[in-house]
Amino acid sequence: MLPGRPEPGTACLLPNVKKPFLFLIEHLLFKKIKAGGVKKMERKKRLDEIHGQIMELKDRFKHLGYRLIQEGERLKNPGCPPDDVLFQEVAEETKKFKLLTEKLAAAGRALSWSGLNGGVDSLDKMEEMWKGLAGHLTYLYVLEQQTEQAIALVKRAMQATLPGKQLSAELESFKKKLRYYEEVLSRNVDDEEAAEMRRQFLTGVHPLIAFLRLAEEYLGDHEEASELFLVSAREFGNLLTVAAARGNLILPQSDQKGAERNEEEVKIKYEAKKVKEVEKKESGSKSYSGYLDEMNVEPVAGRKLNQRERLVEQIFNLIRDGKLGPAFWLNCYCEQVWEKAPLPSWLIKAVEIAEVVEGDGGVAAGWLSYIYKHNNFESLLEKKTGGENKLVFSLFSAASLLRPALVAPGSGAPLLLKKIGGLPGGIQELCAVLAGNGEQVGLDWKKELQALSHEVTTWQKRNQKLTLASPLAVKLWEKMQEEGELLYKLLQPVKENAKGALEDIRMLVSYLREENNLKKEVADLYYGMQDSKESLEIFHIPGSWQVLARLREALKLAERWLKLHERITKNKEARTPQKDDLREPLLSARKDLEGAARKYGDDTMVSAGIALCERVFDSLEKYFQERRTEIPTAEVLSALELSKNPQLKLKPSWKPKAETVEKLGKALVELLNEGEVNTGKAETKNDDLEFAVRKEAGTYNLSNNDTALPTPNLRKTWERDEVLSPQERDFLMNTLRSFYKERTEQQQDLNES
Repeated sequence: MLPGRPEPGTACLLPNVKKPFLFLIEHLLFKKIKAGGVKKMERKKRLDEIHGQIMELKDRFKHLGYRLIQEGERLKNPGCPPDDVLFQEVAEETKKFKLLTEKLAAAGRALSWSGLNGGVDSLDKMEEMWKGLAGHLTYLYVLEQQTEQAIALVKRAMQATLPGKQLSAELESFKKKLRYYEEVLSRNVDDEEAAEMRRQFLTGVHPLIAFLRLAEEYLGDHEEASELFLVSAREFGNLLTVAAARGNLILPQSDQKGAERNEEEVKIKYEAKKVKEVEKKESGSKSYSGYLDEMNVEPVAGRKLNQRERLVEQIFNLIRDGKLGPAFWLNCYCEQVWEKAPLPSWLIKAVEIAEVVEGDGGVAAGWLSYIYKHNNFESLLEKKTGGENKLVFSLFSAASLLRPALVAPGSGAPLLLKKIGGLPGGIQELCAVLAGNGEQVGLDWKKELQALSHEVTTWQKRNQKLTLASPLAVKLWEKMQEEGELLYKLLQPVKENAKGALEDIRMLVSYLREENNLKKEVADLYYGMQDSKESLEIFHIPGSWQVLARLREALKLAERWLKLHERITKNKEARTPQKDDLREPLLSARKDLEGAARKYGDDTMVSAGIALCERVFDSLEKYFQERRTEIPTAEVLSALELSKNPQLKLKPSWKPKAETVEKLGKALVELLNEGEVNTGKAETKNDDLEFAVRKEAGTYNLSNNDTALPTPNLRKTWERDEVLSPQERDFLMNTLRSFYKERTEQQQDLNES
């Protein structure tokens, strides 16, 4: 009970109905009592008293209404005077209603509450306003509690220290930000910045929450830990966040002894780590963290670094085993979570596509040409890396260029092969041999093709109109030049040098060489014109023979284009290394590759690059064994490449969406952490794939059939918000099926053994 205020329950005895309400508003609002003043239950009690006032007013109005009805019936009798007392009571109650309405509205404005729009013209609306005000006061009480808790966290973090004088500048900057947090949280509840910061503390997304969780919790989920690290590092910097995550930060305990124990544990842990690093340096061994440092992958928290080391190892194991698609997605996932990855994702993609490229003109060659053009191999190879890491980059680069340099020199691979260094002698010699492929298909041929294209453009401009021809012939000639018509089909590929249309133009030219076929095409187009109802035959109208003559000129231009490409192909084949040319370099390269394997032993990164090059060498030998006598069309090449890698349906500029990377990355990490796929550590669990995918996207069923489709639940999940395109979903399904097939084969081997 507050001094100087009326006893609870006596509000209705006061001479003025506004006093209890004014007391509540004055006490709660204008004096701005914080948490720890009037309790929530006492506030509710005061509000209940006001509600009683409203209900009493409502009852009195109801009673007055009955009396007014009776008064109206009475006044119908002649000679009955009106009851002045009754009308005076009505006027008084109306004044009370207006007064209470004004005070309720004033309270709402004072509380920055706009729950009731418009005026209060009835008792029902007044009661509705009271309910809204009661809810709003409860909300304010909750905000006060939340603010107090957030400030307590800030004050606790303010007492954080580090052993000795480590990171003193970073720690001072950290505490400066904490003082700013406290100042913002202490503002009025209607301040926008304070409201946003309070929301962040409440939902656990504020950087300070992430910082304290890293410092005090053991986070077994490395995904959650990585997200917390990124949030904290962006606000407080990498150095201080790493110190917190490694447990080096000293936070106040409940007693001084606990704080002393904590500091002692930190010192012991720090000294043990220094001893371990010295032992590693003396023994000459290199951990994955060393590789990460050299490859510009910034080390994170100690307990979390193991998770990332394992992910890096899994990426290289997948590459070594030929699972380049999953390795690409895991590498993208690593890059998205930690902002850096052990390898550029485009390099893995280039290696993956290089394994399926079949020749110039196919979709794979287009992809590789785009990757080579928009990514800098030179800067990759010029990185200041030494020893094994230099060899890793060189092996991966060679694996992405050797086969394309042989089968698709137009992609630009031969030129890039010249720039690779740091390889064993035999492999370097093989690169030099293939780097000469396609050199003659260079500037001279390009100049001839450009000159022919310019000649076609000039011819089209000069022959847009017929001379001394009838309107029907003029209209026929204009029709032929429209998109999709005969003249357009014949000259547009020549003008654009569209290699993919070579076979179509060859067939069309062969057909039109026959004079009868040429006349038939012109006649069919003439008689097919919508308003061509003339009785005259096509070749009886003036200008028709002029049309035929110009078509023959266009035909000669197309024939020149075909002959030019035939000469280019013959010259290229004459310059392309043959099997005998590559036999010795291949043998020497294999021997040096075996030597590198013996030298670097179980090094996961180098062994992955060696495995890639071994598969490339096998691919080169197989290519010569299956050497085609006829040059396949672009459609045939593309169909063959798409059957091996359906993702090539996408455009070369395609980049995976963040949602796609997160979904597939988490599913693959779950699967690999079960030990089922990558290193032969197969266990006897049967629900590996279903567990990983169900956890990520709902129910998912796969049979041993490679054509199994996702269930409706999973399909709806992936299609929601258009996160995945149809091509992306197909590729994800193929990737997951490859894991399932691998798991099934491993299980069968275990059962047989």
